[in-house]
Amino acid sequence: MKKNTTDEPKSIEETLPLAGIDKTTLHNEAVDLETALTLTGYGKFHLLLMLASLPGVMTNVFDTSAMSYVLPSAVCDLHLSSLDKGLLNSITYAGMISSAFMWGFLSDSLGRQRLLCLGFFLDVTCGVISSFSQNFQVLVVFRFFSGFIISGPHAMLISFLAEFHSHKYRARMIILTGVYGALANISIPGLAWLIIPQSWSWSLFGGHITYNSWRVFVAVCTIPSFLAGCLMTCFDESPKFLMSRGQTDEALRVLRKVYSINTGKHPDTYPVKALLSGRIETQSSKVTLEEQDSFEKILTLVTSGWKQVKPLFRLPHITSAILVFSIQFGALLSMNTIRLWMPQLFFIMEDFAKLQEDAADSSLDGYSLCEMLAFSKQLERSKLNQSAVAFEDLETCTVNVVKSTMYLNSVIVGGVTGVFYLFAGSIINAMGRKRMLILGFLVATVCVASIYWSRNSTVTIAIIAVYLAASSVTGKAVVSVVVDLFPTSLRAMAVSLTMMFGRSGALLGNLLFPILLDLSCSVPFFVVSGVTFAGACLSALLPIHLGKNAD
Repeated sequence: MKKNTTDEPKSIEETLPLAGIDKTTLHNEAVDLETALTLTGYGKFHLLLMLASLPGVMTNVFDTSAMSYVLPSAVCDLHLSSLDKGLLNSITYAGMISSAFMWGFLSDSLGRQRLLCLGFFLDVTCGVISSFSQNFQVLVVFRFFSGFIISGPHAMLISFLAEFHSHKYRARMIILTGVYGALANISIPGLAWLIIPQSWSWSLFGGHITYNSWRVFVAVCTIPSFLAGCLMTCFDESPKFLMSRGQTDEALRVLRKVYSINTGKHPDTYPVKALLSGRIETQSSKVTLEEQDSFEKILTLVTSGWKQVKPLFRLPHITSAILVFSIQFGALLSMNTIRLWMPQLFFIMEDFAKLQEDAADSSLDGYSLCEMLAFSKQLERSKLNQSAVAFEDLETCTVNVVKSTMYLNSVIVGGVTGVFYLFAGSIINAMGRKRMLILGFLVATVCVASIYWSRNSTVTIAIIAVYLAASSVTGKAVVSVVVDLFPTSLRAMAVSLTMMFGRSGALLGNLLFPILLDLSCSVPFFVVSGVTFAGACLSALLPIHLGKNAD
């Protein structure tokens, strides 16, 4: 009978020849970390790690998206103007940008696992406090700090996951985390639909604090952070980080544990007995740090952080750094501008449908999104009870209850994004990250330009769904590229800075979108389309072969 001919090896012993290792010499020779990771196999540990990362990945979406669903209901409580709403929609990104350097060098200096736990728990605290905000200014401050805090855990989590996976699974793993983001994009409108329309309202501390349904929603959005913080306590530090600090024995212990969980065998049966030494930190430097006072420790960490940043902007890394920073800037500008304005666009479409029904014409066919936007602007003062915008010059603030259609459309978009991520995760190794980036940007370019010409509401929703799915995949693919382009000692910093530039794009896009929309409805859509096309051109400049960087 023929033996099993499947591509996947059944055991570690079958993996050894594929890794180019002689089984008889393995026990006597040190191997590099990439080979050691390969020999841990792929099994229960990695599945548990991916499940534990689910709430962590979702946290980023919850923190950045919550306000877009809160604004229609909070507009009267907080006396929000249009400028206030734009600021609340983007202030979380400002917080993320401001802390990117700090989290990057802290992660590369102190490790991933402990800071992940601390960051997620701090995010819970900040989110719960923000739910008690009674005015616009306080809410802005705490949403800023939410972004400041969550910026680190999000970037560190990607590095943490990547560093437990061998190269064969690394890119696929990072793309599949996008499925978690899609689940968050499905969950958050669902939670908003269940909670915000409720008539809950409590008066606390003698009437000084009002706690109502939208505030409950803000507090509920911290649950993923709490779960992530708890689950991350169950894992060890990344072996790649340990190796970068010269802690080869501790890294080997972690790898043995991973191997044991994956195979069910005793850790001592792990075929690797020694690791090639990584970048070793001298014992004298460690002792010196322990003997320093608090101020000197902070100064040492800042100096260390600057030393970690400088190599990214010097040869041989500066070209790759500028390229991926620019690509991610465009990717997140285009994706998050449309994503955070999506609930408002869907609300306008729903409001317009109601007007058509009142006029005995229930069909939206023949009207473009731009025509709906123009008509909505024309009626927003004369028919305030049909809009979700408060005006300070009016004595009475009236807010429509948002119907289920807006939430359902958002859920559909999240579902389409999830399907795209599953498809991308299954083909990324075959297609390659470079080709996937180019294809994703080109699809996004066509879709966002098509929104302007679409004259059917159903088609418009479908185009937005495909656009957000394609642009989301490109954003994740860029991160997977960063993981392979830079060595372990620079990886967390590179990911943090890449996300910082991406969030800068998201911040800029959300501030410019309403301004450009006032100039002309077509302008913001074609500007975003131009940005995505530029992303495709820049992606073509990436190295053809990725993943060859030595740690």
